[in-house]
Amino acid sequence: IIIASGQGVLDAGTIIAELTATPGTYVVHDTALSNGGQLPANAAILFHPVDATSAAVKTVATTNGPATINGNMLTYKAGMSNTAKIAVRNALRAKGLAILPQHAGE
Repeated sequence: IIIASGQGVLDAGTIIAELTATPGTYVVHDTALSNGGQLPANAAILFHPVDATSAAVKTVATTNGPATINGNMLTYKAGMSNTAKIAVRNALRAKGLAILPQHAGE
């Protein structure tokens, strides 16, 4: 995948989402966006830390399962509501990712 330029320094476990207009390009998941980056269904989990402050970065993400994920290690955009976190985790579970424990991040 590609992390779009301008996303800053991201830790492994950051929740990212694919842009609708540019498949394969991801930004930090943010419910305030309107480019696909706000959609829980577009969510994925960044696998490696990256610095996409001033340039796009090619990297790896967990987009589909089967996989078991430690939900306590996930990082969300600052200020994200519990409702939005739950929606993202449910969307990831629908892709075959077991996010454990069930209440992680709430």
